[in-house]
Amino acid sequence: MKKAVLLQFNVDKEARQIKVQRSFDASLKHVWAAWTQPELLDKWWAPAPWKARTKEMDFREGGHWLYAMVSPDNMEHWAKMNFVSISNAKFFSADECFCDHNGVPDDQMPRSRWENQFSEQPDGSTTMDITIFFNSLSDLQTLTEMGFEEGFTDALSNLDRQLLQSKEQDSNEAQVKKVIDNWCQAIRDVNYKSIISGHTDDMLMFDVPLPLQSKGLDEYKKTWDLFFQYSSGGQGSFELEELKITAGENVAFCTALVIIGKGRKPECRLTIGLKKIDGRWLIAHEHHSAPSPIS
Repeated sequence: MKKAVLLQFNVDKEARQIKVQRSFDASLKHVWAAWTQPELLDKWWAPAPWKARTKEMDFREGGHWLYAMVSPDNMEHWAKMNFVSISNAKFFSADECFCDHNGVPDDQMPRSRWENQFSEQPDGSTTMDITIFFNSLSDLQTLTEMGFEEGFTDALSNLDRQLLQSKEQDSNEAQVKKVIDNWCQAIRDVNYKSIISGHTDDMLMFDVPLPLQSKGLDEYKKTWDLFFQYSSGGQGSFELEELKITAGENVAFCTALVIIGKGRKPECRLTIGLKKIDGRWLIAHEHHSAPSPIS
């Protein structure tokens, strides 16, 4: 069940501050990444129909983020954040100003100091407490008159949608890993039925020995007949190392190194492609390869 979103937006003119408290139905890891990685920031920072476009980002104390807000007709408004203090996955502060495309500040526009506090809650959600400080009341008023509250609220809604995609991707990657783990265990158990069951009927395999490729489950089974002539199975007889999984909504791929036999070094490379069919991840392609020295 999706958790209720907390949003508090308070303008304190006497203290020359804007305070925003916002909750996200997402892990601290994902929320922190969304605020600190330019390829993710560009997806949510600008309220629709505007887009954010990063020119430079160096997320470290003393580093900066130089970006443009780009309108539908390609008009650019540039801004720069200079990072002051960072505590990983907990807090960062930054001085923000409007500027030109080279990062030269516009002294006629407002400046502010952002302090962003991140905290993970017992239910797995994340709360952010943001305080924006202004040198003068006029700077605060100028920013609010430019529609900052509406624009920032819309941007945070964009972030909600992006975080939901990240959560779904994590779930898909976990499901794919389970398919791969079950397949490897079936090989160690010499369980033909389980080796084959996680595949599509029309699966395609590229292999090291002849005939180099197998199409369909009947041909695929024959490749394991050959494999088990040399391996009797058992724990350690087929292991994956450096497994990497990338999963989208309906398609995924994995890469790994293969260890065959106990205590041996990797001797094969493996790429696996999967499809999600009727809610179930199935292996549609395997590519097994072995490096060959070049003379």
